Amino acid sequence: MTQINVNAPALPRGALAIHSAISAVETLVAEIALWNARRNTARALARLSDRQLADIGLLGADLNEVAARLRR
Repeated sequence: MTQINVNAPALPRGALAIHSAISAVETLVAEIALWNARRNTARALARLSDRQLADIGLLGADLNEVAARLRR
């Protein structure tokens, strides 16, 4: 029969701190990627002509509102 040592730590020392640090970095990278995608979308929309914007159902006057929504 196999014995289980219940007094042994579940994780090596410092593993939780390392995991937390890695998670924080991953979250930061994901937030930066999202910010950059939103920024690129706003820039691409700003470059479109009024006719191109109308083709996708937007008006030039809508761009400020769209940009504000992208910032959220």
